[in-house]
Amino acid sequence: MEINNIFNIILLIGSALSLVMAIFLWINSSGIFANKVLGAMNFLWFVVVFVFAMQSKEFYMKFPHFSKIISIIPIMLFPLLFIYIKSYLSDYRWKFRGFAVHFIPALAYLIAISPYYFQSADSKRTIISDSSFPEYLTTVGMAFDVVIILQGIFYTTISMKLIQQFSGSAGKLTSHQIYLLNWLKFFVISYVFLWAFGAIGALLEMLSIVVPFDLFSFFYLGLTILTISIGVFALRRPEILQKPIIQGSGEIKQGKGSPSKDSSRDVQLMLDYLEKERAYLKNDLSMNDMVEATGIPKHRISALLNNELGKSFYEIVNEYRTHEAIRLMNEGKHVSFTLTYIAEMAGFNSKATFNRIFKKITNRTPVGVHSDIIYRQS
Repeated sequence: MEINNIFNIILLIGSALSLVMAIFLWINSSGIFANKVLGAMNFLWFVVVFVFAMQSKEFYMKFPHFSKIISIIPIMLFPLLFIYIKSYLSDYRWKFRGFAVHFIPALAYLIAISPYYFQSADSKRTIISDSSFPEYLTTVGMAFDVVIILQGIFYTTISMKLIQQFSGSAGKLTSHQIYLLNWLKFFVISYVFLWAFGAIGALLEMLSIVVPFDLFSFFYLGLTILTISIGVFALRRPEILQKPIIQGSGEIKQGKGSPSKDSSRDVQLMLDYLEKERAYLKNDLSMNDMVEATGIPKHRISALLNNELGKSFYEIVNEYRTHEAIRLMNEGKHVSFTLTYIAEMAGFNSKATFNRIFKKITNRTPVGVHSDIIYRQS
Protein backbone atom coordinates (compact mmCIF):
# COMPACT_ATOMS: atom_id res chain seq x y z
CA MET A 1 0.00 0.00 0.00
CA GLU A 2 1.40 3.43 -0.92
CA ILE A 3 2.40 5.88 1.82
CA ASN A 4 -0.09 8.42 0.48
CA ASN A 5 -2.92 5.90 0.83
CA ILE A 6 -1.90 5.07 4.40
CA PHE A 7 -1.81 8.76 5.24
CA ASN A 8 -5.30 9.28 3.80
CA ILE A 9 -6.62 6.32 5.78
CA ILE A 10 -5.23 7.88 8.97
CA LEU A 11 -6.93 11.16 8.09
CA LEU A 12 -10.23 9.42 7.40
CA ILE A 13 -10.05 7.70 10.78
CA GLY A 14 -9.32 11.08 12.34
CA SER A 15 -12.27 12.68 10.57
CA ALA A 16 -14.53 9.89 11.82
CA LEU A 17 -13.32 10.53 15.38
CA SER A 18 -14.06 14.24 14.95
CA LEU A 19 -17.60 13.43 13.85
CA VAL A 20 -18.12 11.06 16.80
CA MET A 21 -16.79 13.71 19.20
CA ALA A 22 -19.06 16.35 17.64
CA ILE A 23 -22.16 14.16 18.06
CA PHE A 24 -21.14 13.19 21.61
CA LEU A 25 -20.58 16.81 22.66
CA TRP A 26 -23.91 17.97 21.26
CA ILE A 27 -25.92 15.08 22.72
CA ASN A 28 -24.13 15.18 26.09
CA SER A 29 -23.57 18.93 26.34
CA SER A 30 -25.40 18.98 29.71
CA GLY A 31 -26.69 22.41 28.75
CA ILE A 32 -23.13 23.76 28.71
CA PHE A 33 -22.67 26.21 25.85
CA ALA A 34 -18.89 25.66 25.73
CA ASN A 35 -19.43 21.97 24.93
CA LYS A 36 -21.70 22.89 22.03
CA VAL A 37 -19.03 25.23 20.66
CA LEU A 38 -16.42 22.47 20.95
CA GLY A 39 -18.86 20.12 19.21
CA ALA A 40 -19.24 22.62 16.36
CA MET A 41 -15.46 22.84 16.05
CA ASN A 42 -15.16 19.06 15.91
CA PHE A 43 -17.78 18.94 13.16
CA LEU A 44 -15.84 21.49 11.10
CA TRP A 45 -12.65 19.48 11.67
CA PHE A 46 -14.51 16.41 10.38
CA VAL A 47 -15.52 18.24 7.19
CA VAL A 48 -12.08 19.69 6.38
CA VAL A 49 -10.13 16.51 7.15
CA PHE A 50 -12.60 14.26 5.30
CA VAL A 51 -12.64 16.40 2.16
CA PHE A 52 -8.85 16.81 2.22
CA ALA A 53 -8.35 13.03 2.52
CA MET A 54 -10.83 12.30 -0.26
CA GLN A 55 -9.86 15.10 -2.63
CA SER A 56 -9.00 14.09 -6.17
CA LYS A 57 -10.29 15.05 -9.58
CA GLU A 58 -12.43 11.89 -9.62
CA PHE A 59 -13.92 12.73 -6.21
CA TYR A 60 -14.78 16.28 -7.21
CA MET A 61 -16.21 15.14 -10.55
CA LYS A 62 -18.52 12.84 -8.62
CA PHE A 63 -19.31 15.38 -5.88
CA PRO A 64 -18.69 18.78 -7.52
CA HIS A 65 -20.30 20.78 -4.73
CA PHE A 66 -17.49 19.70 -2.37
CA SER A 67 -15.10 21.71 -4.54
CA LYS A 68 -13.77 24.70 -2.54
CA ILE A 69 -16.22 23.96 0.28
CA ILE A 70 -13.54 23.61 2.94
CA SER A 71 -11.87 26.91 2.07
CA ILE A 72 -14.33 28.90 4.21
CA ILE A 73 -13.92 26.74 7.32
CA PRO A 74 -10.41 27.87 8.41
CA ILE A 75 -11.77 31.45 8.59
CA MET A 76 -14.26 30.26 11.24
CA LEU A 77 -11.94 28.20 13.43
CA PHE A 78 -10.09 30.92 15.36
CA PRO A 79 -13.28 32.86 16.23
CA LEU A 80 -14.75 29.58 17.52
CA LEU A 81 -11.60 28.98 19.56
CA PHE A 82 -12.05 32.36 21.27
CA ILE A 83 -15.77 31.75 21.87
CA TYR A 84 -14.96 28.33 23.36
CA ILE A 85 -12.36 29.79 25.75
CA LYS A 86 -14.64 32.68 26.76
CA SER A 87 -17.69 30.48 27.36
CA TYR A 88 -15.63 27.83 29.19
CA LEU A 89 -14.15 30.35 31.61
CA SER A 90 -17.30 32.32 32.30
CA ASP A 91 -20.18 30.11 31.11
CA TYR A 92 -20.85 32.94 28.63
CA ARG A 93 -23.70 32.09 26.28
CA TRP A 94 -24.49 32.91 22.68
CA LYS A 95 -25.60 36.44 21.98
CA PHE A 96 -25.97 37.07 18.27
CA ARG A 97 -24.91 40.70 18.34
CA GLY A 98 -21.90 39.90 20.47
CA PHE A 99 -20.59 36.92 18.50
CA ALA A 100 -21.73 37.64 14.93
CA VAL A 101 -18.99 40.23 14.46
CA HIS A 102 -16.38 37.46 14.73
CA PHE A 103 -17.80 35.77 11.63
CA ILE A 104 -17.88 38.83 9.36
CA PRO A 105 -14.66 37.69 7.56
CA ALA A 106 -16.22 34.28 6.86
CA LEU A 107 -19.39 35.93 5.51
CA ALA A 108 -17.31 38.31 3.37
CA TYR A 109 -15.37 35.36 1.96
CA LEU A 110 -18.56 33.47 1.15
CA ILE A 111 -19.97 36.50 -0.68
CA ALA A 112 -16.71 37.02 -2.57
CA ILE A 113 -16.64 33.51 -4.02
CA SER A 114 -20.40 32.96 -4.22
CA PRO A 115 -20.36 33.20 -8.05
CA TYR A 116 -18.49 29.90 -8.03
CA TYR A 117 -20.31 28.28 -5.11
CA PHE A 118 -23.76 28.77 -6.61
CA GLN A 119 -22.99 27.39 -10.06
CA SER A 120 -24.68 24.20 -11.16
CA ALA A 121 -23.05 20.83 -10.69
CA ASP A 122 -22.47 20.46 -14.44
CA SER A 123 -20.77 23.87 -14.66
CA LYS A 124 -18.47 22.94 -11.78
CA ARG A 125 -17.64 19.60 -13.41
CA THR A 126 -16.57 21.42 -16.57
CA ILE A 127 -14.32 23.79 -14.56
CA ILE A 128 -12.82 20.91 -12.57
CA SER A 129 -12.28 18.77 -15.67
CA ASP A 130 -10.48 21.56 -17.53
CA SER A 131 -8.79 22.98 -14.39
CA SER A 132 -10.12 26.34 -15.54
CA PHE A 133 -10.91 27.91 -12.19
CA PRO A 134 -11.67 31.65 -12.37
CA GLU A 135 -8.75 33.92 -11.49
CA TYR A 136 -10.78 35.72 -8.82
CA LEU A 137 -10.82 32.50 -6.75
CA THR A 138 -7.03 32.61 -6.50
CA THR A 139 -7.00 36.33 -5.71
CA VAL A 140 -9.69 36.04 -3.03
CA GLY A 141 -8.02 32.94 -1.61
CA MET A 142 -4.67 34.70 -1.22
CA ALA A 143 -6.31 37.73 0.38
CA PHE A 144 -8.10 35.62 2.94
CA ASP A 145 -4.98 33.57 3.64
CA VAL A 146 -3.61 36.82 5.03
CA VAL A 147 -6.83 37.31 7.00
CA ILE A 148 -6.44 33.86 8.57
CA ILE A 149 -2.84 34.63 9.52
CA LEU A 150 -3.96 37.85 11.22
CA GLN A 151 -6.83 36.01 12.92
CA GLY A 152 -4.36 33.56 14.38
CA ILE A 153 -2.31 36.36 15.95
CA PHE A 154 -5.35 38.28 17.21
CA TYR A 155 -7.45 35.44 18.62
CA THR A 156 -4.51 33.63 20.17
CA THR A 157 -3.51 36.81 21.98
CA ILE A 158 -6.96 37.58 23.40
CA SER A 159 -7.62 33.92 24.29
CA MET A 160 -4.39 33.63 26.27
CA LYS A 161 -5.14 37.00 27.86
CA LEU A 162 -8.52 35.66 29.04
CA ILE A 163 -6.81 32.65 30.61
CA GLN A 164 -4.22 34.85 32.32
CA GLN A 165 -6.91 37.23 33.59
CA PHE A 166 -8.81 34.33 35.10
CA SER A 167 -5.63 33.01 36.73
CA GLY A 168 -5.02 36.40 38.30
CA SER A 169 -8.59 37.06 39.46
CA ALA A 170 -9.58 33.65 40.82
CA GLY A 171 -7.43 33.94 43.95
CA LYS A 172 -5.64 30.85 45.20
CA LEU A 173 -6.11 28.15 42.57
CA THR A 174 -7.00 24.59 43.45
CA SER A 175 -5.30 21.66 41.74
CA HIS A 176 -8.56 21.12 39.84
CA GLN A 177 -8.51 24.72 38.56
CA ILE A 178 -4.85 24.44 37.59
CA TYR A 179 -5.53 21.25 35.62
CA LEU A 180 -8.39 22.85 33.71
CA LEU A 181 -6.38 26.00 32.98
CA ASN A 182 -3.55 23.81 31.68
CA TRP A 183 -6.11 22.06 29.47
CA LEU A 184 -7.16 25.39 27.97
CA LYS A 185 -3.54 26.43 27.43
CA PHE A 186 -2.85 23.11 25.71
CA PHE A 187 -5.86 23.68 23.49
CA VAL A 188 -4.74 27.17 22.45
CA ILE A 189 -1.10 26.19 21.96
CA SER A 190 -2.14 23.21 19.82
CA TYR A 191 -4.19 25.56 17.66
CA VAL A 192 -1.27 27.95 17.29
CA PHE A 193 1.01 25.06 16.33
CA LEU A 194 -1.40 23.92 13.62
CA TRP A 195 -2.01 27.50 12.49
CA ALA A 196 1.76 27.93 12.03
CA PHE A 197 1.86 25.06 9.51
CA GLY A 198 -1.09 26.49 7.61
CA ALA A 199 0.28 30.04 7.72
CA ILE A 200 3.73 29.01 6.48
CA GLY A 201 2.15 26.88 3.75
CA ALA A 202 0.00 29.81 2.61
CA LEU A 203 2.98 32.19 2.57
CA LEU A 204 5.06 29.74 0.55
CA GLU A 205 2.25 29.40 -1.99
CA MET A 206 1.97 33.19 -2.29
CA LEU A 207 5.71 33.43 -2.87
CA SER A 208 5.64 30.47 -5.29
CA ILE A 209 8.23 28.65 -3.19
CA VAL A 210 8.20 24.87 -3.61
CA VAL A 211 9.16 22.69 -0.64
CA PRO A 212 9.62 18.88 -0.66
CA PHE A 213 6.72 18.26 1.72
CA ASP A 214 3.15 19.47 2.05
CA LEU A 215 2.70 21.65 5.15
CA PHE A 216 -1.07 21.47 4.79
CA SER A 217 -0.87 17.71 5.27
CA PHE A 218 0.73 18.34 8.66
CA PHE A 219 -2.11 20.74 9.45
CA TYR A 220 -4.77 18.11 8.78
CA LEU A 221 -2.81 15.41 10.56
CA GLY A 222 -2.51 17.79 13.51
CA LEU A 223 -6.30 18.20 13.63
CA THR A 224 -6.56 14.42 13.82
CA ILE A 225 -4.08 14.28 16.70
CA LEU A 226 -5.90 17.13 18.48
CA THR A 227 -9.21 15.27 18.20
CA ILE A 228 -7.63 12.16 19.74
CA SER A 229 -6.09 14.29 22.50
CA ILE A 230 -9.48 15.76 23.40
CA GLY A 231 -10.88 12.24 23.65
CA VAL A 232 -8.01 11.18 25.93
CA PHE A 233 -8.48 14.25 28.13
CA ALA A 234 -12.21 13.55 28.36
CA LEU A 235 -11.62 9.91 29.38
CA ARG A 236 -8.97 10.77 31.96
CA ARG A 237 -10.73 13.79 33.43
CA PRO A 238 -14.40 13.75 32.38
CA GLU A 239 -15.06 16.89 34.43
CA ILE A 240 -13.47 19.04 31.71
CA LEU A 241 -16.65 18.45 29.71
CA GLN A 242 -19.04 18.58 32.65
CA LYS A 243 -18.79 22.14 33.97
CA PRO A 244 -17.46 25.48 32.85
CA ILE A 245 -14.14 25.89 34.49
CA ILE A 246 -14.74 26.09 38.19
CA GLN A 247 -18.31 26.67 39.15
CA GLY A 248 -18.52 25.73 42.80
CA SER A 249 -14.76 25.30 43.09
CA GLY A 250 -13.42 28.77 43.58
CA GLU A 251 -14.59 31.06 40.80
CA ILE A 252 -16.78 33.99 41.73
CA LYS A 253 -19.37 33.94 38.99
CA GLN A 254 -20.57 37.47 38.36
CA GLY A 255 -24.06 38.48 37.41
CA LYS A 256 -25.07 41.67 35.62
CA GLY A 257 -22.92 43.79 37.89
CA SER A 258 -19.63 43.12 39.61
CA PRO A 259 -19.96 41.90 43.21
CA SER A 260 -19.00 44.30 45.96
CA LYS A 261 -15.66 43.91 47.71
CA ASP A 262 -17.44 42.64 50.82
CA SER A 263 -19.31 40.00 48.80
CA SER A 264 -16.13 38.85 47.05
CA ARG A 265 -14.29 38.68 50.37
CA ASP A 266 -17.05 36.69 52.07
CA VAL A 267 -17.39 34.26 49.15
CA GLN A 268 -13.64 33.69 49.17
CA LEU A 269 -13.75 33.17 52.93
CA MET A 270 -16.38 30.46 52.51
CA LEU A 271 -14.46 28.76 49.72
CA ASP A 272 -11.25 28.90 51.74
CA TYR A 273 -13.08 27.17 54.58
CA LEU A 274 -14.12 24.37 52.24
CA GLU A 275 -10.83 24.06 50.35
CA LYS A 276 -8.08 24.83 52.85
CA GLU A 277 -9.73 23.13 55.81
CA ARG A 278 -11.26 20.42 53.59
CA ALA A 279 -14.47 20.84 55.54
CA TYR A 280 -16.42 18.94 52.88
CA LEU A 281 -14.82 15.71 54.16
CA LYS A 282 -17.00 15.98 57.27
CA ASN A 283 -19.94 13.64 56.63
CA ASP A 284 -22.43 15.71 58.63
CA LEU A 285 -21.22 19.13 57.47
CA SER A 286 -23.97 21.73 57.71
CA MET A 287 -24.34 25.41 56.97
CA ASN A 288 -24.20 26.06 60.71
CA ASP A 289 -20.63 24.72 60.70
CA MET A 290 -19.73 27.31 58.07
CA VAL A 291 -21.43 30.04 60.12
CA GLU A 292 -19.29 29.13 63.14
CA ALA A 293 -16.07 28.90 61.09
CA THR A 294 -16.50 32.11 59.07
CA GLY A 295 -18.73 34.28 61.22
CA ILE A 296 -20.97 34.96 58.23
CA PRO A 297 -24.71 34.83 59.01
CA LYS A 298 -26.58 31.83 57.62
CA HIS A 299 -28.95 33.89 55.47
CA ARG A 300 -26.00 35.74 53.91
CA ILE A 301 -24.19 32.48 53.14
CA SER A 302 -27.23 31.17 51.30
CA ALA A 303 -27.75 34.43 49.39
CA LEU A 304 -24.09 34.82 48.39
CA LEU A 305 -23.72 31.24 47.17
CA ASN A 306 -26.86 31.49 45.09
CA ASN A 307 -26.20 34.98 43.71
CA GLU A 308 -22.45 34.77 43.14
CA LEU A 309 -21.92 31.07 42.38
CA GLY A 310 -25.40 30.13 41.23
CA LYS A 311 -25.59 27.10 43.52
CA SER A 312 -26.78 26.05 46.93
CA PHE A 313 -24.51 25.19 49.85
CA TYR A 314 -25.02 21.44 49.44
CA GLU A 315 -24.57 21.52 45.66
CA ILE A 316 -21.14 23.08 46.14
CA VAL A 317 -20.16 20.72 48.94
CA ASN A 318 -21.22 17.69 46.89
CA GLU A 319 -19.12 18.86 43.93
CA TYR A 320 -16.07 19.04 46.18
CA ARG A 321 -16.85 15.55 47.52
CA THR A 322 -17.28 14.13 44.02
CA HIS A 323 -13.93 15.53 42.86
CA GLU A 324 -12.35 14.13 46.03
CA ALA A 325 -13.74 10.66 45.31
CA ILE A 326 -12.34 10.81 41.76
CA ARG A 327 -8.99 11.93 43.15
CA LEU A 328 -8.91 9.03 45.61
CA MET A 329 -9.64 6.54 42.83
CA ASN A 330 -6.96 8.08 40.63
CA GLU A 331 -4.50 7.69 43.49
CA GLY A 332 -5.20 3.96 43.61
CA LYS A 333 -7.35 3.82 46.76
CA HIS A 334 -9.78 1.59 44.84
CA VAL A 335 -7.19 -1.22 45.12
CA SER A 336 -7.37 -1.34 48.93
CA PHE A 337 -10.86 -0.02 49.63
CA THR A 338 -14.39 -0.48 48.37
CA LEU A 339 -16.29 2.27 46.59
CA THR A 340 -18.50 2.62 49.67
CA TYR A 341 -15.47 3.31 51.85
CA ILE A 342 -14.05 5.75 49.28
CA ALA A 343 -17.41 7.57 49.32
CA GLU A 344 -17.17 7.90 53.11
CA MET A 345 -13.57 9.14 52.84
CA ALA A 346 -14.77 11.81 50.39
CA GLY A 347 -17.45 13.01 52.83
CA PHE A 348 -20.60 11.23 51.60
CA ASN A 349 -22.76 9.76 54.35
CA SER A 350 -24.32 6.94 52.30
CA LYS A 351 -23.69 4.87 49.19
CA ALA A 352 -27.06 5.81 47.71
CA THR A 353 -26.32 9.54 48.05
CA PHE A 354 -22.86 9.02 46.59
CA ASN A 355 -24.20 7.20 43.53
CA ARG A 356 -26.94 9.77 42.93
CA ILE A 357 -24.73 12.85 43.32
CA PHE A 358 -21.81 11.36 41.36
CA LYS A 359 -24.10 10.53 38.43
CA LYS A 360 -25.69 14.00 38.53
CA ILE A 361 -22.36 15.85 38.49
CA THR A 362 -20.27 13.69 36.13
CA ASN A 363 -22.99 12.05 34.01
CA ARG A 364 -21.32 8.73 34.84
CA THR A 365 -21.70 6.19 37.61
CA PRO A 366 -18.94 5.66 40.21
CA VAL A 367 -18.67 2.05 39.03
CA GLY A 368 -18.05 3.18 35.44
CA VAL A 369 -15.31 5.63 36.41
CA HIS A 370 -13.86 3.05 38.79
CA SER A 371 -13.71 0.46 35.98
CA ASP A 372 -12.02 2.92 33.61
CA ILE A 373 -9.34 3.68 36.20
CA ILE A 374 -8.67 -0.01 36.80
CA TYR A 375 -8.41 -0.55 33.03
CA ARG A 376 -5.98 2.35 32.58
CA GLN A 377 -3.80 1.19 35.44
CA SER A 378 -3.75 -2.44 34.39
